This record gives sequence, structure tokens and C-alpha cells, in this order.
Amino acid sequence: SLLLFEFTRIVSEVRARNPGAMFMLENVAMKKDWEAAITETMGVQPIHINSKLVSAQNRPRTYWTNIPEVKPPADRGIKLADIIERDIDTTGFVERGGLLFDPHLTQAAMELVTVVDGKIHVKQATKTGYIVAEDGDGINLAFPTSRTRRGRVVKGKSNTLDCSCEGCVCYDGVIRKFTVTELERLQTLPDGYTNGGGAL
Repeated sequence: SLLLFEFTRIVSEVRARNPGAMFMLENVAMKKDWEAAITETMGVQPIHINSKLVSAQNRPRTYWTNIPEVKPPADRGIKLADIIERDIDTTGFVERGGLLFDPHLTQAAMELVTVVDGKIHVKQATKTGYIVAEDGDGINLAFPTSRTRRGRVVKGKSNTLDCSCEGCVCYDGVIRKFTVTELERLQTLPDGYTNGGGAL
């Protein structure tokens, strides 16, 4: 993104006037050659931190900073099952193959999930063709017709949240999207943070 060059320009101008100014740049995990280019531009080595260490969300990120002693935090062992709400009203949910599906999921997304010999199979574009989902696993069904993506399962965590909010949780025979409270918790925000028009 061209924003990187705007960021480095601003950092350069600020540090010309204040050499002790601190900075931090964050980005998603990326190809090594892209990471190397940013490292050369920023003049500091990247630090890799996954938010799964402090949340129930798998969110690998890369940071470039001159702030001293920035390092990955200790793993708090937070699982998706620790933060999900249990009293979900499943009225209107769609029954299919012995599972209940969130009615906001598309038919194509639901068709990615089947029960085989009592195990929940999520179709994947892999050699096996599926991965088994268990209680407390995160499932992404956002690209049901893709040849390469299809279903994704994250064991004990949610997938990385994005603007489409297509992430789901598998729990007690129900495949559903996250509630607003759960989204807040996945972002390590307090319950009710988004009330009154606030945004994540």
C-alpha cells in the first residue's frame, strides 16, 4: 500500500525535528520479500506477535517499532469456548444433517458442513478434503464456492476477524455467527463497548 510511504515520510519528518520520537507500524503476516522491503524502509527488525496469545482470536501480525522491549506477551491460554455466550436463542435456525445452522449463512455455506460417523466434517480444498470441527472451534464459511479456500477450521480459536464478520463458532451441535458481545471479547474489548454507536 502507498500508505506505507506516507507513514515513513511522516516518521522521517517527525524524527528530523525530534530524533527520540517513537513509532510503530503494524501489518498482517506477509510474503518474506514484502516484509524485507518494509524492514529496509523502516530500518528496524520486525517483531511477530499473534493476538491468540491474549485472546481467543488467531490474528498473526508483524510490527516494526523503535519502542524498546516490545516482545510477544505470555500465552494466557484463552480459548474460544471461554468467551462464547451459551444462552443463544436458536429459534429460526436451520436444521440440516443433525446440526443447527445460523439462518444468516448461505445454503452453499451450510453445504460445506456434514456429519459423518458422528463427527462434524468441514469441506476443505486439501488432500483429505475436510477437517473435523469440534466444540469450541472457529469455522470460516465465507467462500463456499472457492476452489482453494472453501471452509476453514481454527482449533480452539476464531479466525481473524474482518469487516465481513463471516466467522462462525461450532458448539453443542450449532454452527452460528458470533454475537456482538463475542466480537467485543475477541477484540479484547469490554462487554458493551460498542453500545451507543461505538465501533470496533
